[in-house]
Amino acid sequence: MHKVRTPLFPTYAQAAALMGAAAGSTVTALRGMITAIHEQTGTPQKPVDWSDPDTWIPARLQGDDAKLALAIWQQDNGVLNPRHSYGSYMFINNFELMETDNSGRWMPSAKGKAFLEKDSATLHELDDQEGQIALLELLAGREQAKRGDLMPDWTAYLHQVSKFASESSCQSTLHQRLTNLVERGLINREGNRYQITDSGRNWLGEALPEKTHDPRRDLLDAAKRYNDQQKQLLREQLTAMNPYRFERMIADLLEAMGYEDVEVTKQSGDKGVDVVGRVQVGITTITEVVQVKRVQGAP
Repeated sequence: MHKVRTPLFPTYAQAAALMGAAAGSTVTALRGMITAIHEQTGTPQKPVDWSDPDTWIPARLQGDDAKLALAIWQQDNGVLNPRHSYGSYMFINNFELMETDNSGRWMPSAKGKAFLEKDSATLHELDDQEGQIALLELLAGREQAKRGDLMPDWTAYLHQVSKFASESSCQSTLHQRLTNLVERGLINREGNRYQITDSGRNWLGEALPEKTHDPRRDLLDAAKRYNDQQKQLLREQLTAMNPYRFERMIADLLEAMGYEDVEVTKQSGDKGVDVVGRVQVGITTITEVVQVKRVQGAP
């Protein structure tokens, strides 16, 4: 069976919200609402604003479609905008988290109930099938990573296990799964960089095969030890560095980040530095003055 099967991959909170709101309804009713929304996609010349469900639901939907959309929006404090219900619907269907009972109602299956209860075995299975365990492994071997840093390994993984092949589909599947992991606290995002959390490492360790000497566990432990050692070594080197060399290092760092005409404007023995650099943002050149303080004992 292929892995990473769900396009428009939702967060687990969004999937749970759809399951809660649609329980007791019918698949036909849900698909009818999704279709009614899709038929109002708009055009580039006249785009449709979907940002406020409290406004667009009564304005664009009627009858049962409006009632179901409103129930989805109000479920779990608005975690799922009904405009994006289709991704959650596909995920639920792919893993048979809902089923139709004898009276025709759409209700959580046994697996769906376990999912809603956040059963760890069920979530580990879903994470493995949707590539999230593999993604956590990629992040576990790095201190931090941008999406671009992860793309080559992620694309190679997709080519092995899934039907996704185009560059755009690989990029979108990566972004969606990173969003899922951030929402669950398994990774952190700071700006455009991602980092696995301690909870993520623990979750990954539980998901890996139980072996006395699992090489992947050994690799994760070794990578964490190495990263911790390197951070401590860097702190020690920065603390002991000559203040003037420290100033020059800050200038070199700015140049590596894309700044031009970088100049150290003053040298002092107070472990501070003033550096001027210019950076191009679109058609505008911005001059920035950076003051850096070296503080003993800073994390």
